[in-house]
Amino acid sequence: MFFKVVTIEEFYKLFHNFSTVSDYLLKKTQDALDSVIFEDIVAKEDFPPFNRACMDGYAVLAKDTFGAAEASPCYLKVIGDIKIDEIPDIEVRDGECAQIYTGCPMPTGADAVVMAEYTEKVFDDEVEIRRSVSPYENVIVKGEDFSKGDILVQKGTRIRAQEIGILMEFGKCECKVYRQVGVGIISTGNELMPPDTKDLPLGKIRDVNSNTIGAIVKKNFAQPKYYGIIPDNRERLKIAIEKAISECDVVLISGGSSIGTKDLTEETIMSFHDSEILCHGVAISPGKPTLFAKIKDKPIIGIPGQVTSAQIVMHILVAPFLRYLSGEKDYFSKRYCPSVYGYLSKNVHSKKGRVDFIRVRLNETDNKIYAEPILAKSGIIRSLVQSHGIIKIPASYEGLLKDTLVEVILL
Repeated sequence: MFFKVVTIEEFYKLFHNFSTVSDYLLKKTQDALDSVIFEDIVAKEDFPPFNRACMDGYAVLAKDTFGAAEASPCYLKVIGDIKIDEIPDIEVRDGECAQIYTGCPMPTGADAVVMAEYTEKVFDDEVEIRRSVSPYENVIVKGEDFSKGDILVQKGTRIRAQEIGILMEFGKCECKVYRQVGVGIISTGNELMPPDTKDLPLGKIRDVNSNTIGAIVKKNFAQPKYYGIIPDNRERLKIAIEKAISECDVVLISGGSSIGTKDLTEETIMSFHDSEILCHGVAISPGKPTLFAKIKDKPIIGIPGQVTSAQIVMHILVAPFLRYLSGEKDYFSKRYCPSVYGYLSKNVHSKKGRVDFIRVRLNETDNKIYAEPILAKSGIIRSLVQSHGIIKIPASYEGLLKDTLVEVILL
């Protein structure tokens, strides 16, 4: 067994050893939230399909309002009242206007809208204008939003409410989306027992990682499949891996990735034909023993068994990989790991040459946000529960001083 240590950036480059899922599902657009679009969706028509008002007021020729102000209004003849569901059959000429409402088609001749609050009806057929407008002010021009042939939603876009809205506007009630990535989860270790174990024998612990890893998998829009607890036995681990790679797109193995006489993950992976270790070790803490491999072009990731290490590795390394496999083009987007800034409440030491991720708790004092480091061993679950997020100390640093402004990645 050996360590082939890479940086975080080198680990991310290894993603491209693998292809995204290649098949799609046809979904109703209204049910496609958080799915990834499988192909570019193109506008079949201009939108809006006509010039339309985007304010209530009066449709005018802009030049007729030039110079109008509170102290020197202009007066226009009202020749009609345009309804939201009507195509106007009038033409606005010099010195004329028509009452109009948001969303209405613009009448022929008119090229701007004066907002209602800058007008006042003088007579039934005359209105006072107290503000000038420029051509196409308060008007959305035909095709201004989208022109025929424009891409409405790009391939690889994770669908939000906004994308559902624009697809519905164009009558796209079904869309092709990538299917969810299937993730096989295997927990290893003689010491592990199922979470529902009532009385733990001495030396045994309940399996935490399977379900926390599964929760992070779901949070990243993939589908976990659990293959149980496997003892430190190469044959049994090989059988579990064989089953998982036949049924899933990626396999995550918790435990057994660090150097030790009973750490069998790398040895078992290498016993497969067409297997390759891409890296064994990432220059981060916690989580250095992370293993990245492939068997028959299927990705296998060995995750440290310590609870904190496992969760940091999932958030920082595995989560963007799952989104990459799902076909999403912005798989590093901060949409998934939003952050806030705060001031460190005390000095934090770090080991040069690796990226340190420190758990922190956020506190607010005198309208300032402080990040309080929670320093604990990687097996201490309490530190995860108490923390609101993590800060990143670059590999070139030996620590950060109190009151340093830091970015807190919220988890």
